Amino acid sequence: MREARDRLEASEDEIDRLTEENDRLRSRVEQLESELSTAREELSAAESRADAAAAGTDGADAAPTRTVSADRALAGTNLFVRYDTKGGATLEKAHAGGATRSDVNDNLRLEVHTEFESDDAAVDGRPFREFLTDTIEYGFVEWAVRELLYEIQSTGNESALRDLFDAIPEVDRAELDGTVTLEEEDGGSTEHGFDVVLRDRMGNPCWSRT
Repeated sequence: MREARDRLEASEDEIDRLTEENDRLRSRVEQLESELSTAREELSAAESRADAAAAGTDGADAAPTRTVSADRALAGTNLFVRYDTKGGATLEKAHAGGATRSDVNDNLRLEVHTEFESDDAAVDGRPFREFLTDTIEYGFVEWAVRELLYEIQSTGNESALRDLFDAIPEVDRAELDGTVTLEEEDGGSTEHGFDVVLRDRMGNPCWSRT
């Protein structure tokens, strides 16, 4: 029994070590993804400036040159919930009552990732970023990660809205014009479309809205 107990404790220690290592690696991957996204945006901006200079302008008044339909722009866009400082105020800490709304919102940002070159893109005659931030979908995501948690807390409905309340800190990204696959009782599955699908780090849907 003593040997079995020792082996069990050793296994638990190894599990704890591997869990910590997994968390460290996941954090590093997220950091690298963020740095890669920033590098791509800087490269694209530098290329745009170079093109503008070659055309005889500094690009300050250059209009977007790539036209993207509204449907494609939304379907090709994901919003990632990221923090300037991971050790600072987060939704998870706010969920536990350990961070204020203003501290979390100061630390939180929405990173825009697209499946198309967005720097010089125009949607309905407007620059892509201007179009995106003016959409209902973007506004909904902003409200969901910046306001909803505190609205539930202020009304004292944490228990009544427990599933929703607990899902908010799990949100890692928002898929616009996304789909969710639902398993049927007969073993089949069906896909359902939503204007916004909020997903966790593993890509599982936390919450969908249409």
